Amino acid sequence: MSLSRRLRAAVVVAALWGVAWTIGGAVLGLYRVRHGGIAFDWVQGGRDVLRFVIPFAAAWGGIGAANGLAFAGVLAALGRRSAPRGVTAGPAARWGALGGLALPTIFIAFIALDSAAELRPAGVVALLGGSAALGAVCALGTLALAGGASRPGAQAT
Repeated sequence: MSLSRRLRAAVVVAALWGVAWTIGGAVLGLYRVRHGGIAFDWVQGGRDVLRFVIPFAAAWGGIGAANGLAFAGVLAALGRRSAPRGVTAGPAARWGALGGLALPTIFIAFIALDSAAELRPAGVVALLGGSAALGAVCALGTLALAGGASRPGAQAT
């Protein structure tokens, strides 16, 4: 496969992951407005909710696009050694979940360094759980689109 085709495929994967993570970020942003984690006394109506959720979702979309680009790199590296059909769903989901945890974990670590920040366990669990789930689902979706999704019990070749 030529370099231009690999780059185009990586950009498509990054865009697809970015869209999925934008939707997930919007859902998580709505959850945060509804259930807290930050003082949302200023929220008076729908416009105020959108003023928070849209940038929050956009940030998640950027994180998802970065994770998608990284996952495309992993698939490209594996593709040199074996066909994508040799990658099974289980390992792909684990790689996606671990990749989905990487950037949000760094983000939480930086927030924890701020003495004024107030991290709540429920918010951290929602953030990390959501990012791991999005990473796993996107990895499985990418694998399915690549034609490499095989049975969970199948052996890699």
